[in-house]
Order: sequence, then structure tokens, then C-alpha cells
Amino acid sequence: MVEIQGKFFTLIGMLMSNKPEHLEKANAYLESEIGLTHLELDPEDFYDITVWVRYLEIYQESLGGNKAEVAKSVGKRIYPTVKRTSGFPPHLKTPLDFILFEAEGFKGAHLGDNIKQRTFLKKEEGLVEVVATPPCVGYPEGLIEGVYLGIMELCGIKNGKVSLIGADTFRVEW
Repeated sequence: MVEIQGKFFTLIGMLMSNKPEHLEKANAYLESEIGLTHLELDPEDFYDITVWVRYLEIYQESLGGNKAEVAKSVGKRIYPTVKRTSGFPPHLKTPLDFILFEAEGFKGAHLGDNIKQRTFLKKEEGLVEVVATPPCVGYPEGLIEGVYLGIMELCGIKNGKVSLIGADTFRVEW
């Protein structure tokens, strides 16, 4: 079984706070699966990722439209959430620093035998190519792209681009 930290459930719950009927449905689902709502989960503890994927799907359904775009918008909020909860080491300065940190952070935010470390094909300032294998079947399309876009925004980069260039392989340019 693959698990993910509670802070990522809480993020989605907070995003749903302006849709109370959907948040109620999502929390009822969480309580049936885990016994807790998004506000009761320990942000640093680990929970079944398939429950998180379904929780995100409930959020996607509440917004309608393109599910990959919704997942991308959630992904863009991942690193601001990390900044608020566990913070960043002081040596992180450049987008490249943060992308390399994300590789370690991804491994730290998930537990399970199926978690594959990021594999960098290129890593230079302004251009990274990375194999970012999702941790489970059904992992939301667009989420990983959003994480990298969120890192760019966090670093003040307005014109960053993320492209899927192969199976689970992303090119990040800034």
C-alpha cells in the first residue's frame, strides 16, 4: 500500500471550503475510510493514497470542467503548503534547488514499495528533464505538472513551462 501525508488532504479540504456541500460529502467519505475529517488528520502522518485520490476526485467533481486542470491547480499549491507546514531548508535559492529538493520531498511525503525516486535526465539552471513516476494507479493527471509550475511561481518565475515529453518524463524550463 502507498501512503501520503495528511497535509495534502487538508490542502484539498481547504480548497473545498467555499463549496460546503461538497466538503461535507468529502469529509463523510474521509470519515468512512479513515475515521477523521480533513481538519482532524495529522499533517505529518501517513494515510492511504487511494483515499486521497478519491478525495481529490470529489474536489474535481465539485468544480466541474477539466479534471487535469483542477489537478494542476492543486499541484501548484503543494509547495506553498510545504512552506507553511514543514518549511524549507535555507539553502534553497534557485528553481533548480527547489526542483532537486522536490525529488527528495516527494519521497518523504509518500510511503510504500511503489514509490520511485525521480530520475534526472538533465539538470541545469533553466532546464530540467525528469522522470516523475506517479506513486499509484489513478494518480491525477496534471498534478505533477502543477507541482513544477508551483515551484516556478514560488521562485518568482512568471514564464516557466512544463511539458510532458515522454512516459512520466517532464521538461521544466525557465
